[in-house]
Amino acid sequence: MADLLERSAQAYQELIPFRYHFTLGHKGELRHISLHFPEVAYYHLAGLHRVGIAALSNKKKALEVILLKRVTHEHIIGAGVALEDRWMRICRLKEMIEVNRIIFCYRGHEQPGSMIQADYLMVHEGFALFMAGETPASIFEQRARRYEKGCPRFVTLKIEREDKLTGRKMNLFMSPNFKR
Repeated sequence: MADLLERSAQAYQELIPFRYHFTLGHKGELRHISLHFPEVAYYHLAGLHRVGIAALSNKKKALEVILLKRVTHEHIIGAGVALEDRWMRICRLKEMIEVNRIIFCYRGHEQPGSMIQADYLMVHEGFALFMAGETPASIFEQRARRYEKGCPRFVTLKIEREDKLTGRKMNLFMSPNFKR
């Protein structure tokens, strides 16, 4: 059976061929945002920047190194870093994206002590996904802090998943209130 680190890498790899398009609404304003998953983004999302293992020093190759089992969960534990929460969230990332009905415009400058650089925030079942531009920036369990506090709330009106190779789009969700 694959270890948790490897499962998170597999789950992330399954997202790479897709781009998600969201149509959001807030007080009569429509906003369109997209989210895609470049290989290099896995490095930070999985917390590998905190590990200090030489085999993971190349951000572009980190996902491949894990999928080839050159670095495992045991290696990370040996480095003294606990990242299991992030990896569990990555395993559920597709679900979070496809069922999410609220996206917040992230206002990090209003969050005391937050150094997260992001434009948008999704919150789902106790974890937060931060998006910078069109890529995931960070993911982790929300504990006492609520990062969405004070952030404008956008209702998800439509979610499409586009296959980047073929260009085919699949409608995953459309609100009954959505008017084209």
